[in-house]
Formats: sequence, C-alpha cells, structure tokens
Amino acid sequence: MAFLKSIWKNGSKHKKLCEELALANSIRDFSENHEEPEDGSDEAISYSVKYLGNTPVPTPRSENATSEAVKSIITAAKGTKKLQRVSLSISPKGIEMNDSATGETLLQVSIYQISYCSADANHDHVFAFVGCTLGTEAEVKEMCFRRTAEEINLEGPLVCHAFLCQKRKMAQTVTLTVARSFERAYQIWQNKQFHAERKRKDLEQRMERELGTGAGSSSSDLKRKAGTQPELGSFSGEKKSAKADSGDDGSGECRSLLIDLNSDLSEICTNTHHHRELLQNTWVSFEDDKTTPQGFLAVPKLNSSGWKNKDSSLLVIVLDTNPSQRIIREKPHNLTQCLDSIVAFGNAHLMQKAQNKLAVLACHHHATEFLYPTPGKPLDIRQVDGQYEVFTLVEKTIKQKLANLIKTAPHLTLPTESLLAGSMSMALCYIARVNRNKTPGSKINSRVLVVTGSNECASQYMTYMNVFFTAQKQGVVVDVCALDKALSLLQQGCDITGGQYLRLEQLDGFLQYLLWVFLPDPQMRCKLVLPPPVKVDYRAACFCHRELIDIGYVCSVCLSIFCKFSPICTTCHTVFKAPAPIAAKPKKKKLKT
Repeated sequence: MAFLKSIWKNGSKHKKLCEELALANSIRDFSENHEEPEDGSDEAISYSVKYLGNTPVPTPRSENATSEAVKSIITAAKGTKKLQRVSLSISPKGIEMNDSATGETLLQVSIYQISYCSADANHDHVFAFVGCTLGTEAEVKEMCFRRTAEEINLEGPLVCHAFLCQKRKMAQTVTLTVARSFERAYQIWQNKQFHAERKRKDLEQRMERELGTGAGSSSSDLKRKAGTQPELGSFSGEKKSAKADSGDDGSGECRSLLIDLNSDLSEICTNTHHHRELLQNTWVSFEDDKTTPQGFLAVPKLNSSGWKNKDSSLLVIVLDTNPSQRIIREKPHNLTQCLDSIVAFGNAHLMQKAQNKLAVLACHHHATEFLYPTPGKPLDIRQVDGQYEVFTLVEKTIKQKLANLIKTAPHLTLPTESLLAGSMSMALCYIARVNRNKTPGSKINSRVLVVTGSNECASQYMTYMNVFFTAQKQGVVVDVCALDKALSLLQQGCDITGGQYLRLEQLDGFLQYLLWVFLPDPQMRCKLVLPPPVKVDYRAACFCHRELIDIGYVCSVCLSIFCKFSPICTTCHTVFKAPAPIAAKPKKKKLKT
C-alpha cells in the first residue's frame, strides 16, 4: 500500500493534494519522533532559514495583526537583492538567531518574551513570531536567557520577526517546535516551584526538630557547658568561632541555631565531583551559570530507587462477584479461590515498586463498591508472622468489605446481569482523580484488569463502547481475564486500548496465569513470551438475540443494532415508519416496426 501511495505521489499531477499529504506526514512524524525526554534534557533544535526582517506590531496576540506584519515585511524584503541566511535555534530557554556564515549571534529572545508564533496562512513558507523588546536594538540583540519569569515583562515595544523556510512543512515544523518549547518551559517552572515548596517544608521540619532538642536540654547541662568555656574577655578575636561551635552568644542565656542545608549532602557524597553533580541536579533554573547558587538549594528526598523519582504504576482490579455466574453457581468455593488469587496478585504488584498503587472494585448484581482503598480511617493492623503490614491491610480490608457487600445484597430468584460496564466507568473516574491529584513532574501509568465469568449484556453495549474509547483517549490499558465463555465485546476493548485478553476454561493455575500474563507492565510485555493473540472479531452483536451479525438495522437515536426490522426500538422506544415496498418499474414494450 505504501508503494502504491509513493507511485501516486510521484506521478500525480495534482500538486495541492501531494503537498497536503506531505504536510500531514511531516506533522505526524514530528509528533511521533519529538516526544518529551524523560531525563529533562533541553537541547536546542536548529533550522536553516532566511531572515526576512522585522516590524513593530500593536498587539501581542493577534492573527490578523501578525498577518499584516508579515505582509509588510515581505513587501520590504522584495527590494533586497539577497536575503541573509541564518541558523534558528529553538529551546525551552528561547529563540536564538546566528549568522550561518560567520556564526555571529544576531538575536536572542527569551521564552518569556515570546507572545505569539505561527506559520502564516497567506504565505505558507513563512514562520513568524512576536516578541517584546526593551530599549534600543542593541539591547534586543543582547537579551539572553539569564532572566526568570518574575524579572521579565511585556511592557516594551512588540516586534514581529519573519523567516523564510524552504518548504511549507518546514514552517509548520518550526511552529510545533516552539510550541513544544513552551510546554517544556512550563514543566521546568512547575518543577522549580515544587522544589522550592519542598525545601521550605524540610527547613520548617528541621527548625522544629532543632528547637525541640534545645528545649529538652536541662539547665544543669547549660551551666556545665558555660563553666567549661573560657571567660568572655579571652575571646576577642575568636568570638565568632566560639559561637559557631558551642551555639552560645557569650552570656550563656540563649542559643543560636545554625542550620546547614548542605550537611546531609556532604555526608552522602563521597567526593567533590559527586557533590557538584548532585547540586546541579537539585537546582532548577533557566540560567546558564556553571556554578549553582547555594541559597536556592532544594534537598531531594532519598528513596529506594535513588535520587530520581521513577514512574509509578496504578492497577485497578474489577472483580465480578455476581452469584449468577456459572462458575460460582455450580461451585460456590470458587469465589474464595478467586479472591485469594486476586489478593496475592495485588500484593505482588505493590511489591514490585514502593510507588505502585492498587485499587480493587467488586462488581455485584445490584451495586459496585470499592473494596480497597476505603474512605475514612484504615483498619488497625498488627504484624502477623513477619508479614508486611500493607499486605495484611490489603487482605483484611478486601475480605471484610466483600463480606459486607454479599450480606447486604438482596436475594436472587432469577439470574441477573453484572454491572460490569458501570464498574469499569468507576475505575476510569478513580484513575482520573489520582492523575489530577498527583505531584507535579510525576507520571502514573494506569491500567484496568477485569476478571469476570459473566456473559456479555447487549443492553450495556453503548456504555462499553464509551468506556473503551475513553480509556484509549486517557492512555489507560484494559486487560480482561475471562473465566468461562469467550467475550467478544471485551476482546474488542482490549484490542482498542492495547491490553491483553486471556480466556481460562478452568481455575486451576489461576494465580500463575495472573502473575505470568497480567503482572508485567504493558511496556515490558513485548519482551516476554506470552500467549499468542487471538483474532479479534469486530462484528456487532444484535440487541435482540445477542448474536454476531454482518448486516443489520441500526436505530438512528441510540445506535442499537437489530438483526430484523422492528417498528419500535426496544432500547429507547423510538417509533419508526415501516419501509414501503419498492415498486417495480414496468418494463417498456418494444415498438414493432
């Protein structure tokens, strides 16, 4: 198919369509290849363009004003015999323009002083941006990146700079690069605020600890210390060092607290190079200075994985506990076996990394409830047989909440369907809330595991589709473990979100399958030997007989699918007109000649 596209692209006489296809491919390649680096590198991206010129603009953000400015710049540039070729470097610090021949820096604009950028609509080969200038032209050229957001304002004159690119897709790519630089600069600012807030909290805790230690010392200790010190008259030249060592101001009545923010780092770092490297990692700034200011140091918190905060993983397990399931109806003890396996699987997920999170939902025939975590105060758990307290808390909380859910459930006389689609919706809402409350700079990889033995319900078809496409948009992976029959609808959801689908005909080795197939993260599954994927059947199921069909009737209001025509939709009760029979056209008689 790609070969045929290339032949059409090269041989087509429709120039406009060829340019549109090339532009779409370039934007798609830029989005795929220019992902935000996890290590926080801020390397500049350079483009070879021609500088058209600049002109003042009245407003900082206006497409019409920028278009008029570009038009006037191009009109003035037509009188120039040869345009100057420059190298345009774009980074989260700003935009820098250098002469391609001499390497001289002609223009430097901070990211904080850029108010608007675009690829001009009328002149598709032109990239332009609007920036603020302060004072003379020489001050504009010498304006570098050694300024923070608080020091820079947009009160000076606004100037529009225009550049001529070789192709239209290059102008689009330069615009996208500037947009990504804005996003990266905002992330750096967020990290700086986070480090400053953490430094303030650490300083307050250390001061409280030091004050508590000073208040706990007895008066006898203070007198003994004062008696061992020399007289005040013998200090004269060494008064400062005595204060630093003993914490006394000479009168023996009050003490001064000397807090060194680098004390913990000095004990951890074994050499000077390691210490300097650590200071550079903890300082967040837009400045290019090689030396790190000590007054703005934010001490990071040590964790088991090192100084750098790793990504965490959130696993939400949706367990179907409906007693109408065949595996539970025939053998009720299967529910206990499934529950023990789920608890062991959840604890294994928590044991992989200290930052991992777990949530378990029970899907019953009358309600859906969170088994873990629960709102309010957690259970009072004591260590049993050396087991980790968190594992004991997970096990006891899940079993206790499930017992209460089963006791309060109404008695069933006829088999009922499970509220599985609603439970998956609650799982997505919980994931969205966790992502909204996460700390700046952190990343949470979320996924949902559905364990069910119920049949698919056609009445929940639309809810299933909404859940699948919402999960795909949020980047949530949906895994399904079917314990009885094949579930084609949930299999489609796994394929849409990039999850794993597994069908188990018996419960023997259920925990081993969970640990083998569903415990690894989706990023690691490509490196493992997993069960071969099953071909996904994307045929729709009719709402009347729940059978897969190739051709059917679709309700125009609720999009319900039926294998036969019905004048009334059984889902939304909409009345339709019966289709009129197609009238047969009379055959024309041949005239006899």
